[in-house]
Amino acid sequence: MFWRLVLVVMIGGLAAGCHGPVPVQPFAESRTPPDLASRFFQPEGWAWGFIQVGSNPPQRYGVATTWRVPRATIIILPDTQDCTEAWFETATDLTHRRYSVWVLDRASECGSGRIRAPSDRVDVASFAPDLAAVKALLRIVVRPNGDSPVILLGQGQGAILALSAVETGLQVDGLVLSSPSMKSTAEWRPWSRSTPDAFQSGKTHDPWRGHVTQSWMTANPDLRGSGPSSRWLRQATQFDQDARRNAKGLGLTTLILSPGPALTKDLDLCEAIGTCSLIPLIDARPALSLEQDTWRGSWLDAIVRFIAVKADAARRVGPDRNAPAIPSVPSPLSEDQRSKDTISGSDQNSDL
Repeated sequence: MFWRLVLVVMIGGLAAGCHGPVPVQPFAESRTPPDLASRFFQPEGWAWGFIQVGSNPPQRYGVATTWRVPRATIIILPDTQDCTEAWFETATDLTHRRYSVWVLDRASECGSGRIRAPSDRVDVASFAPDLAAVKALLRIVVRPNGDSPVILLGQGQGAILALSAVETGLQVDGLVLSSPSMKSTAEWRPWSRSTPDAFQSGKTHDPWRGHVTQSWMTANPDLRGSGPSSRWLRQATQFDQDARRNAKGLGLTTLILSPGPALTKDLDLCEAIGTCSLIPLIDARPALSLEQDTWRGSWLDAIVRFIAVKADAARRVGPDRNAPAIPSVPSPLSEDQRSKDTISGSDQNSDL
């Protein structure tokens, strides 16, 4: 059946025949860990694929869709060291709401090919391959027909990648930035079973969701990652600064979900974009997709409302079709939110 096939897309030249470090091959069809609850299993009809741009190592993606005509297409860009497998629960939630869901692993992480050993170290010379892969995935693989909206959703460092992709020409109908000010993880150390998971690292209140990625990595050594290189960290800092500087006047309807109280960086980013709303999730920790239901439920509801408005607009005809309207979320720039940030910003930074 089509959705059970592993799809491989090669764009431009192949890496074969090139000299240099021996690359680590990409990996799909991960084995389900025995300690996971069924809600964390692959969504029904899930399929894996790879996309390769030029001589860059292939990047892994996964896709699931609804059995009915999808109301929207959602492309998810995870945080660094946050494998596609950690998004299975969210992908299931979204496909049940009649959305097609695509998740793209980051370059040199999880199931994507690696430039060089050690394979558990996240290391790239730049984020250009990530940007190229996002654009190629939408243009060559997803190929939207214009009948339903395309929403780009990024988490953590993936939110900055999503923002930069739109700034450099990616055409989508809406942008969701989840915890865009989430701090990078510590520099690489060799992976071990005792490597702190997201719960132990203070990224979520939920011990079960917080352990999902660690479970998948334990059962599948090829997925393992235990921190970025110093080069990656330098690139990430510059990449973040460039994306925020270039956001002014972006004009794309954007939703920012911030572990509240809202940080000044998030509020400033939303103000720079212009057509933006921000929802702070008070007392939440930054891995919002892995949070306890108290916060994750509000996070998911906000995303679904945002997408629903875009899906409703896509069914209109005439000049109102592309009207940027998100009446279901509050204005991001209220004095109340800024005053909370001023009072409590230092506490929020300490939690991260």
